Amino acid sequence: MQKILKLLKRKKGTPFKTAMLAIKNQLNEMDSVDEKITLLKFTRMAIISELALSSINSLLYTGKFAEWEDRFPYLLSGMNREHYYELLDDTCECDLSKNKVVSYPWHIDRYFNAFLIIAQEDFRYDELNHMISYYPQLNLYVAYNGLHSISAGVLSQNGTLPCNEVYDLTKMFENIHTEDGLQWVHTDGFVVGEIPDFRFALIFEISRLLRELE
Repeated sequence: MQKILKLLKRKKGTPFKTAMLAIKNQLNEMDSVDEKITLLKFTRMAIISELALSSINSLLYTGKFAEWEDRFPYLLSGMNREHYYELLDDTCECDLSKNKVVSYPWHIDRYFNAFLIIAQEDFRYDELNHMISYYPQLNLYVAYNGLHSISAGVLSQNGTLPCNEVYDLTKMFENIHTEDGLQWVHTDGFVVGEIPDFRFALIFEISRLLRELE
């Protein structure tokens, strides 16, 4: 571990590059495949947990989102579904007491009111309002509607709801990578799209390593 820390001090870079360097060096020092898988799953969950909390609280720090698009800096922004991912017929449930959900509430009054309502009445699923996408290969949940009440449910660890969309990212794993955490790059070398948050890139690349080990 000391060797890894010294290496990180010498090679300063983006948070994505720093994290990936540390992870890969640690994996190289481990012999057990099971231990490598455990390390990657633990690290991925730590990143997802941080991303989920910071996405929910970002409204407090920014005051408001300037543009509509800024509310949805999602993993697959700008990607062509036909070429890079597939919508599955699978159904699954998201348990807000256990699963961390990336959600971007956008109105401060609705943000606070959602907490007051859930504190008094618990989370109530509304099929016309609450919508979540799930990426099983990343173990990642992303809300795209009902953002205020879902955010409140995540922080209060209260409620369950079905995932409206479940995506298979096999094509993405086969054709896409990132070297800097800033852009998705095709294996042929051209840029596919911008990455809205380097933590999405970390979750994806860690999942790629898991996929190779498993």
